[in-house]
Amino acid sequence: MVKTYDYFFKLLLIASAKTCLLFRFSEDAFNTTFISTIGINFKIRTIELDGKKIKPQIWDTAVKCKIQHKCKRGIFLRLNGI
Repeated sequence: MVKTYDYFFKLLLIASAKTCLLFRFSEDAFNTTFISTIGINFKIRTIELDGKKIKPQIWDTAVKCKIQHKCKRGIFLRLNGI
């Protein structure tokens, strides 16, 4: 598989309205009628900045998710920012 980016970042969002923010960033649209995230969701978008391709992978987790403690190890693996 050919690498199509210069930098890759894995980011985790922790806040309210995370899904709206994630959708705004990845799809360039805003919608306030999302239902609550169940489990885990993520989006990827490639951006070009100063001639470099940056590919952030942004994760959205359900804060009240009962299985969150089971998922943390996988989510936090190679995480670049919270």
